[in-house]
Amino acid sequence: MRKSSVIIDGNSGKSSGLVSQFMIKNHSANVSVSIIWALAYRSHCCRKMRCEMKPIIFSTEMVRAILEGRKSQTRRVIKPQPRCYGKSLACPCNKSKNFIYDKMAEALYCGSCGNLIEYSPENTNYSKQHNPKYLPGDILWVREKWSPDCQHCFASLDEYGYCADCTLNTNNQCISRKRPSIHMPRAAARIFLKVTGVRVERVNDITDDDVLREGLSGTYDIESNIYKSGGYNFMSLWNEIHGAGAWERNDWVWVYDFKRVFLDANN
Repeated sequence: MRKSSVIIDGNSGKSSGLVSQFMIKNHSANVSVSIIWALAYRSHCCRKMRCEMKPIIFSTEMVRAILEGRKSQTRRVIKPQPRCYGKSLACPCNKSKNFIYDKMAEALYCGSCGNLIEYSPENTNYSKQHNPKYLPGDILWVREKWSPDCQHCFASLDEYGYCADCTLNTNNQCISRKRPSIHMPRAAARIFLKVTGVRVERVNDITDDDVLREGLSGTYDIESNIYKSGGYNFMSLWNEIHGAGAWERNDWVWVYDFKRVFLDANN
């Protein structure tokens, strides 16, 4: 897997958040980007008081990876894809390939000119910022494929059956009625995750270590006598989820780090 050298994280250094002025190295020129930190700090303080519980969908395979402790990271495509049109018509930033996600301001900025990245929703005449759906501190309840009647899906005390637990589902032999994960009610959730980090990068920039955090590793195909690396398996899975050519399109993605948490009745 190739590793990018152009993606810049505004908080990757020793700074504890957004600073009033920072330098971005853009090839031969240093561009100084000034931001009013007080507004960002106020937003950051408000954010600390509004951590939310939100749903997130995972496939059956990824649910198993979470249950086995192999998955602590997920990537979600930024929609629409970010693009900087520059601060003026003469600005060449519409070709910029660098974007910064500032964790305190919770916003995307152009890595070349420092312009705030915004977009206009379809059929509207207003602009919105690119904000991640999940933020550090949020608790996510996992929506997974489930079944109300598969006897192979139920644990001893579970009220709901989960396809990730089905002893027949591994080989696609389970013929019981299944419910799509999108229709799972909050009451049926059994897996809870706490978001610990958010960043922005292109999907092709995933590292070998992050492939493991995504819950994938190398596999050996006995029939073809071919070893498939974890990176190859991630690429195949990405194309399977997002359609043929998705890996080659190399979209910008939100990268979410998380850890599993356990909630009791009082929570």
